[in-house]
Amino acid sequence: MTYVSETRRIDSGGISRSFLLVHPASATAGQPLPIVFALHGDGGNGAGIRADLALESAATTGAIFVYPDAPNGLFEYYTDTGRTREAQFVRDVIGLAVDELPADASRVFVTGMSGGATMANALGCRLGPRVIRGLGIHSGTLYPVNDGNGVPDFTYIGTGGVSCPLPETLFIWGKADNLEGTSFADGESVRDNYLATQACQETSQAWSVTPCVSYNGCGRAVVWCPVEGLGHAVWRQAGPALWRFFDGLR
Repeated sequence: MTYVSETRRIDSGGISRSFLLVHPASATAGQPLPIVFALHGDGGNGAGIRADLALESAATTGAIFVYPDAPNGLFEYYTDTGRTREAQFVRDVIGLAVDELPADASRVFVTGMSGGATMANALGCRLGPRVIRGLGIHSGTLYPVNDGNGVPDFTYIGTGGVSCPLPETLFIWGKADNLEGTSFADGESVRDNYLATQACQETSQAWSVTPCVSYNGCGRAVVWCPVEGLGHAVWRQAGPALWRFFDGLR
């Protein structure tokens, strides 16, 4: 699969936003492609996360990739305004892709690393599975933020889950990640929020990429990839693992 890259801008929420739009060099009529958003970490950019994940080399069946540049290099995942702005951006770019390319708006995926993964979690909660078919969370947390009236965008429920519907999700986390706020223990807590939300069983089975496991009985799939020896860095197998997960969600 040969891909071409374009640097694009779009006005979203009154802000001019830049992003890399990557798509197959030639479109196949009648075969709309999934849309994959990949969000960089704090201080990064779209080109950087594109290089780090290497998703396109894994996506041999074709996809449309969107690599946004966050305003000032930082996705504002920690405020209601930032989450609202990014949700609108995702909707706006989906519309652009559907208008210009053979894009399948029913197969939209969002992945990210670190701060980008925290924003991806927030988007999964805010937009839900009606907009986002699946998430790929690489070392990013999930927590509520309050709006201007002190109302949280979601709450925790008695079972340990959250009040918003969550899409099918694959997690990647380094077992040696000890960064404050994204440690491996933090990752296990976020995973457990998802397991409770999806009413998963405690049992799991080996998934198709080692060392990942897929939990049994989930309302929507939860896959967990704990990587030995990896700190707060992109796993070299992240691209193939993410694509296999996304491509399997038909």
